[in-house]
Amino acid sequence: MSKDTKPVVSHSHPVEDDFNWSLEADWAPVEKKIGNFLVAIDKWAADQKHILREMGVHHHENIKAMEDSKVDLEREIEEEREKERVMLKELEEEREHHANLQRYNQELQVAVNRATEQQTTLDSELIKLRHEMMALKIDKQRQKKVLIEQKELDVPEVKKVEYLLGWKIEAVKPTTIWNRFTQIDPNDPEREFSMLIDFSDGNRYAVPNCSPPLSGLADLVAQLNEDRDLYTFIKRVRAGFRDQLTASA
Repeated sequence: MSKDTKPVVSHSHPVEDDFNWSLEADWAPVEKKIGNFLVAIDKWAADQKHILREMGVHHHENIKAMEDSKVDLEREIEEEREKERVMLKELEEEREHHANLQRYNQELQVAVNRATEQQTTLDSELIKLRHEMMALKIDKQRQKKVLIEQKELDVPEVKKVEYLLGWKIEAVKPTTIWNRFTQIDPNDPEREFSMLIDFSDGNRYAVPNCSPPLSGLADLVAQLNEDRDLYTFIKRVRAGFRDQLTASA
C-alpha cells in the first residue's frame, strides 16, 4: 500500500444504521511519529547500554577498590593484632618484672629487719663489751698500781738477792734476756760475766752475745734446745765461767 492510498474500512455484513464506516486517515504523520519514537527508543536503549557499561566499569573498579581496601584493612587488622600480641607480651613481662620487684622488695625488707635486729643485738653487746673493757682497764690500772707499789717495796730485797746469788736478769726485748753474773772471780767479786739469750725464733734458743767468750757454749746451747731446761742451762753457763777462770789462773 502506497502512502497516497487511503485505507478503506468496510463491513461484510450490512449495517442497519446509516453511519459511514469508511475511514480515511493521513498515515504520513503517524509513521513519522512512530519513526521518531523508534529512534528515541533506540537512543534511549543505547544510552542505557552506555550507562550500564559505565556502571559495570565503575562497579568493577569499586569491587577492585573494595578488595584492595579489604586487603589493606585485613593487613592493618593483622598489624593491630600483632601490636596487641606484643603489647600483651610486654604487659605480661611488666607484670612479671613487677612481681619480681615486689618479691625482691619483700626479701630486702626481711633482710633489713634482720640486719636491724642484728644491729640492735650488736649495739647491746658492744655496750656490754665497752663496760667490761672499762672495768678491765680499771682493774688493770689497779693491778699495775699494786705491782708498781710492790716493785718499789721489793727493789731492796731483789737487789739483796741478786747480790747474794750473783745473778741479775734484764729483759731487753720480750724474747731477749741479758743474764749478768757476779761473785765468780774471787779476786774481783764485782766483775761481771754476761750472756744474751734470744728466743725470737720461737722454736730454738740462741746466745748471740757472751762476755767473756765461753768455750763449749755451742754444746751447752744444743743441750738447752734438746732438753728445754733453761734454769739448768744458766747454772751450767755460770759453772763454765768459773771453770774457765780457774783453768786460766
